[in-house]
Amino acid sequence: MTMREKLAWVCLITTVLVWTPYFVFMALLLGRGALNPGAVIAAFVLAVVLSTAFAIAGAIGVSLFGKQEPKDERDAAIDARALKVAHYLLAGLSFTAVGGVFVLAISRGATPSGDLLSATLMSQAWLLCFVASEVVYYGLQVLGYRRGA
Repeated sequence: MTMREKLAWVCLITTVLVWTPYFVFMALLLGRGALNPGAVIAAFVLAVVLSTAFAIAGAIGVSLFGKQEPKDERDAAIDARALKVAHYLLAGLSFTAVGGVFVLAISRGATPSGDLLSATLMSQAWLLCFVASEVVYYGLQVLGYRRGA
């Protein structure tokens, strides 16, 4: 495996391992009606710190046991393809999330002047869209390296 492929694996695994439990926790809070800004901020800060620490540790491990190769056309093509698909996914999921949270808020009787639950829920829905696009981005990079594309 090249160093870039190893780094893509590290980022993919780190993202899935940290953010999956985070969103499960958010879903549990939402189900109990306890989705409040304090709990969301605390969990988010913890997830960001863990994600950053794991990614840095993984990158250090990869760099200690590998050598940096110059970026070639294959690396550029894999990155471009993965970035393009992840971008379209992020855009599509973001529009879907905005519409979904809007419909959910209206069905729960939210007023046009604003609803704190809706703002908190919207932030988490958009964060889920972003994390999903990151998983797709790194997953497509790994797949590109595995397939030899």
